[in-house]
This record gives sequence, structure tokens and C-alpha cells, in this order.
Amino acid sequence: MTWIKSGGPAAGILCLVVRPEFRRLAWHVAFALLVGSVGCTIAPERGVCARDDECADGALCYTDGRCLPSDAARQLGAQVGLECGVRNGRQQGCRDTETCHSGFCDGPPLFDGVASVISDSASSLRVSWSAASDATPPEHIAYEVFVSQTQHAYDWKRPALKVVGKLSARVTGVPGPQRYWVVVRAVDQFGQNDGNTHSLAAVPGCVDYTTQVQATFNAACTSCHAGAAPPRGLVLGSYNTLATGSMLRQVIVPCRASDSLLYMKISQALPPIGARMPFGGPYLDAEQISWVQSWIDQGASPTCPNEPGLCDNRTAPTFDGLTRTRLIDPTHAELCWSAASDDATPAAELVYEVYEATKIGGEDFARLPRFTTEPGQTCAVLAGRVPDEFNCWVVRARDEAGNRDANVVEHCLKMPAASCIDYRSMVQPLFDERCVHCHGALRPFRDQSFESFAASTARGTAIITPCKPSTSLLYQKIALDPPPAGQRMPADGPPFLSPAQIQLIGQWIQEGARAQCSDPNPC
Repeated sequence: MTWIKSGGPAAGILCLVVRPEFRRLAWHVAFALLVGSVGCTIAPERGVCARDDECADGALCYTDGRCLPSDAARQLGAQVGLECGVRNGRQQGCRDTETCHSGFCDGPPLFDGVASVISDSASSLRVSWSAASDATPPEHIAYEVFVSQTQHAYDWKRPALKVVGKLSARVTGVPGPQRYWVVVRAVDQFGQNDGNTHSLAAVPGCVDYTTQVQATFNAACTSCHAGAAPPRGLVLGSYNTLATGSMLRQVIVPCRASDSLLYMKISQALPPIGARMPFGGPYLDAEQISWVQSWIDQGASPTCPNEPGLCDNRTAPTFDGLTRTRLIDPTHAELCWSAASDDATPAAELVYEVYEATKIGGEDFARLPRFTTEPGQTCAVLAGRVPDEFNCWVVRARDEAGNRDANVVEHCLKMPAASCIDYRSMVQPLFDERCVHCHGALRPFRDQSFESFAASTARGTAIITPCKPSTSLLYQKIALDPPPAGQRMPADGPPFLSPAQIQLIGQWIQEGARAQCSDPNPC
């Protein structure tokens, strides 16, 4: 649309050369303006704008993104405020952080900044945030993503990318293993950004423990695996407690997700021990499982970037195997060995896996070990031995990259028979290992606790009939498949209790289910 001022015989008349789509607007503006001069001249077209201060005095930035005199805008039905205006080319009436638009003071969006940055591939990051709050409709708010290898050093005029109306973006072309810092700013329809400098960092190609793995555990696992008596003694509230593992073994083998009990329990419908986790579902989604798998395969490091070359090591430790086995008492056996050596892992960081069998040569090295030591440990005491049971063991060394030696040095022991089953030294250790992770703590399953003799026998003949194991519900639940009521215990079996362990419970009940052997035998 072009304005043409006309003089002469037609003085005071405004001539218009108008494109069809601006015809209605032109007629309204014609009545709002006083014009007149000699001869016809051409005035500039309406300027492009984002804010009122980009227009001349007395004009504002109209909704079509072009300058228009405020009187004309009112006649067109626009809402024009009196909070602010432009005089001598300068904005007046608003704070420094606000912009005058249609006579109203408008501030930048309210925005919390970037919410998460995670590795998306070896050369990309996935960035996400929550929606900003502003007078600008959400679908019109733009988000600028700034990326830098140095925190607090960004070119605010050159975002890495810009998206409109979305709450996430994928930043590509950022190869690892270096760390990248990311800031996200919200921009309204007038070009105002919130100005936040909140940053988060990630390393492409590296799954971060805190933001991906621990966040997954917090959402799905720590409601059970926390506190003083978590299932299997496994606490998932921090990296250190996860690295400690459960009461019997480490649950992660760095660089080897396929060998890690943690990964098996969250990914397999029938894991080698117990049920799939989280118990009863809902299970982790494919992305969460992938995060845990990749994190373990990358070395299970507490921070990114990973230790270079850790998982490239394929040389197993040099280890002579088990050297000494002795019986401490009827329920405790001690295994000892000389320290192994390794080309990359210090001796103090090597762990040892104990494989157990009830017959000579019966160890299954394709399955999980019976017990895993702390790093550097060269002896292990195995509690909860069962009287009159025959046990064999093989011990293997494992380095920080998950490599194991392949020795088959085996030692065996026959546990002595017991003339009387003592609850404290024989039964309670078995309950501690296999039962109290569910039947204990503040809310024991089915209101039955096995944390102590008093708790185990509190319900009387409801579960234990002294002198009669075959009619005792406790014995039926551990020995029969299926039992007369409910399911076989432990609920997270198989494996269930061994024949010798079942015999131990049966003998204890047969002898009157006493607290100690010195008590009178009611049978």
C-alpha cells in the first residue's frame, strides 16, 4: 500500500494506491489522518516492527508487525493502552526490563531455563525444558539454545538453534568426549528474552549417572530399595550404595551389562534370581533400560566423561585361585587366597567372585556367583552354612573392566551335623539372607516378620506348629510347590531354599521351634 498526497483542484483529498488485501485498512486510516499539500508525492510504506519504540512518535507496532498511527489502530478496533508511549524516538512509561507494545508495558517471559541435557548419540545432545509463562501464546514462544565448551561463555547473539512452541530440541554436531554447557532462553513475540543464565552440562556419547541413571532409580526403585532394611540389602539411593551392591554380591559388572544382575533384573522377564524389577511393574521403559545398559557398558562411572580405554581392556587377571578353606564353626566357613595381579587394575581394586556347589565340580560359571567380595579382599567368611551339608567352592578374580580369570581350583567342606538346631546361629542367619527383605522392616509382608525369634513366632500356630513341620504353614511354604495356600516362598525365587536349608527349618520345628537348645523341648 502506498500513500499519495494530492494538491491543486483536489487539494485536501487523499489518494490511495492499495493492494486488495489492505483496502479496508486504508479506508479507515484515510479518515484518521489530516493530509494536504501541493502536488502528489509518495510517502514511505509502513515500517516493519516488533516493538513500539521501532516506530515514529504517535505510532505503535500493530498486530500485523508493521507501524501504524495509534489513532488509526484504535479505529481499526485494536486495544491500545495508556501505560506507555514513544516520544522523540524513546520509550517512556515502562521499566527497563519491559517493552511498550500497543501502549501497554510488556515484560519478558517467565522461564526456569533448561531442565535437562542428556547424551543422544556420540555427537548430539537432547535438551528439554518446561514451558515459559507469558502473554505471548505458548505456541508462539521461541526458545533459543546456546551451547559452549566453557561454562558462562556464550555468544548471546548466535544461538546454536531456535525452535518455536516446542519443549525440547536435539543439538547435533557436538562430538564427544568433551563436555558441553547448555543454556536455553525463552523469547516472546516482541523479541524479548528472559535473560536467564542457568546452565546444565553433558558429554555426547556418555550416559550420565546423576541425570539419567540415578534419576531413573529415584522415580522407579527407591520407594523400596532405601532405608535400613531394603530388599536383599540393596540401596539404590546413590552411586556409592549401588556400587556396594546387595548382601551377597555386586549388582553391576563395569563394562559388562549382560553380566550385571541389575541389568538382568530390569530387562528380563525371567531373571536368574527372583522376579523382574520394579516388583509387580510398571517396568522401566525401553529408553530407561537402554540408559542403564549403556551406562554399565561404558564403565559404570559416577561422572562423565568416562575413563578413556577402560572398557577396551580384554586381559583377565592372573590368579592362582583358592588356597585355603576352613570351618570356623558349624555355620561359618572361611575361604582364603593370594592376591591376583592385573595389567590395568591395581590389586587393591580387584574383586573376587565365589562360586558355590553342593557336589564336586558342580559350579556353574555361566550363572551369577554365590558371593562377591569387597575390592582387595583376600579372605571371605561365608555365614549361614547348613549343618550336614556338603559344599564346594571356586574363587575367580575380576578386574575393573569386568574381565575374569578362568581357574577351576576347587575346595570342598562337609558341614558337621547338629544334634540340635539353634535359632540364633542357624535359623536367623537363613531368615536374614532369604526372608527379611520382604518379611521385615516397618511393614512386613502379610504382617509376618522374621527379624527375630519373637517376631518369627508371634503368630503362634498360624504359621508354626511346634513338633509338627509337615502341618506348619512356614514349612509348607518353603518346601512344597505349590503350597496349600498362596505361592512358594521366598516370593522372589527361584532359586528357593536348598534341600539342606529346608531340612534345617524342618528339624528346628521338629525340635519344638525353640529360641535356644537349652530351652525345654515341648515335643
